[in-house]
Amino acid sequence: MSPQPTQITLTPAELTSQKISSHNLQSAIEALHRDGLVVLSNAVSTGHLDKLNERMVPEAKTLYERSSTHRNFGAKTGNIQQEPVLEKDYVFQDVVANPFALQVVE
Repeated sequence: MSPQPTQITLTPAELTSQKISSHNLQSAIEALHRDGLVVLSNAVSTGHLDKLNERMVPEAKTLYERSSTHRNFGAKTGNIQQEPVLEKDYVFQDVVANPFALQVVE
């Protein structure tokens, strides 16, 4: 594994067409095979992430305080189970089924 993950910044043309270029696709696949991960640094809208964060963080804090909340990998980890937001204003294609990630793993 490389000391740092491979990061690929998608071009404006790729973002518009939602199709990753053959060069970036090859780089992504090579990194995925070599390191087990690749970062597509601008494949997800930061606005979408901010909106989800605003909605989910308060809920996560409430869930964390409840003793009945499922704790992944045991109570000592602090890792809680939180369901995704299914309201239509919070379901984004680039988060749920990112077209670039799908092209890399196909």
